[in-house]
Amino acid sequence: MNIMNAKILTSLLITALLIVSCNGKIINTDIIRNLHNENTESDIVQVNYNQKVHGYHVTVVWKPILIKSGNAVGPAMLEFKNDSTVFTLTNNHFSLPATLVDVETDENNIIGVKTNQIAIDYKKPTIQNKLFEMIAVPFLFVDLDFDGEKEILLTKSGQGQRFGDAYDVYALDAGILSPDFYQITNKEPYNQIDHKTKLNKEKKELTIYSAGGACGSTEQTYSLVNGALTVMKRIRMEPAGNSSKCFELTYSVENGLETLLSKRDIPM
Repeated sequence: MNIMNAKILTSLLITALLIVSCNGKIINTDIIRNLHNENTESDIVQVNYNQKVHGYHVTVVWKPILIKSGNAVGPAMLEFKNDSTVFTLTNNHFSLPATLVDVETDENNIIGVKTNQIAIDYKKPTIQNKLFEMIAVPFLFVDLDFDGEKEILLTKSGQGQRFGDAYDVYALDAGILSPDFYQITNKEPYNQIDHKTKLNKEKKELTIYSAGGACGSTEQTYSLVNGALTVMKRIRMEPAGNSSKCFELTYSVENGLETLLSKRDIPM
């Protein structure tokens, strides 16, 4: 996390505490505001979902800072709460359609929030053609490791390859957020999930696509082996010397070692 994002999230936390405290009792708001003079309650939107999502009541405290591709984007804290647990996650790139929020803008920068609380419906997404390309919600629940329990995915607007969305993945254990030691957010392949990821529930496969120019992409297919996702197939695009062709090389992978299965020419 860079210094700017850290400052914004610190400011956001202070304001969130202010909102929560004000809902419960009268406090000296000047003390809290003085902790971070740059932030005011007018910068913040509290988002409440009208229905439970995967059994959780979800509330978001969000600081939208810019308009990008028709969405309002900014750092947020998301609270997930049910009868047995409550936990929060942060996302520096939380977004909602700009039409859902009432903000004041200067070009694409959001300089003020006119409505501080909104209530919206959660529209459960479908993974179109088994790809993540058409997901249009800021968070969702998907079983990525095929263990029968869904993980939480936070959508990071515009942070994937070629300006698509990327996703932070968090593991749950019986509906409770797993401790840091057991988290998968920064582990392969979950740290590579973006809009080009492909999920095959029937084969229990997860395919990660990495763009690398006109002839430099890689596609890795992870299969469930002994309870863990392991690379079993790899397709690489490589230039064919100085010609105008491109080679598509398909490998099987076992214990990290590649075996070439096929090679074909692809005109560029």
